[in-house]
Amino acid sequence: MTDAHRENRRLWNEWSDAFQALWNADTDEGGSPPAPTPFDSDGHAATGAEYPPPIEEAAVVELGCGGGQGTVGTALAGAGRAVGVDI
Repeated sequence: MTDAHRENRRLWNEWSDAFQALWNADTDEGGSPPAPTPFDSDGHAATGAEYPPPIEEAAVVELGCGGGQGTVGTALAGAGRAVGVDI
């Protein structure tokens, strides 16, 4: 592994830890973390009548899901199956 790869890994770990800390900031007392979904028209810049696509009973995979909050939010929004994948 090169020095550039090591530095990239170090920065990625640092940033991802900070990102996850933001999501879990309000869970100290046993609450659930926030669960956003890209299928929520209020939480995304909707661009027309076709957006967001229907989610009910859809099978959805989120690639690069991090801690999976978006996957959980999509499942709670009514997806038939929601799978999150991240290395």
